Amino acid sequence: MGVLAVLVGMAWAGVRLAGRPGLLFTVWALCLVAAAVFPIDDAPMISSFAGWAHQFAGAGILALLSFAGLAAAPRLAENPAWRPVVGTVRTLSTVAAVLAGAYVVSRLDDVFPGLFGAVDVGGFLQRAVLAFDVGVVTALALHLVRVSWPAVRHRAALHVPGKAHSGHVPP
Repeated sequence: MGVLAVLVGMAWAGVRLAGRPGLLFTVWALCLVAAAVFPIDDAPMISSFAGWAHQFAGAGILALLSFAGLAAAPRLAENPAWRPVVGTVRTLSTVAAVLAGAYVVSRLDDVFPGLFGAVDVGGFLQRAVLAFDVGVVTALALHLVRVSWPAVRHRAALHVPGKAHSGHVPP
């Protein structure tokens, strides 16, 4: 839900996210919810609806935020207040995409057993992708606070309870 709140805040702060970036961020957030709601099967093979739902949601988690961050970067660059975060979003999204690709390659061992020996780095790669995804959302959330905080302080100063106000706020 946090990413959806960040998206709403970004829209209020003037970032144009309609279309592909907004859709990708929203579907990614829904994939997180679906993966939490539907447990993975506790067996070597997926055999239930919940297991398949978890797998497809997990694939969305691994792929979609990288695409969302990369699609949002040009939109962020359109707004001068958001330009400072563009490089961070691009870098974190790109690293997440590379790690997701590495995860897919690591799953080739499922098709060709023994391809990579006894080493299974899939769980580590999944968590690393998620960490970089959270990094993208965190960078956007922190920048949203930086961009929005002056306006919040200004509004709070205008609405001080118990004081008559002329509408002028001293610097």
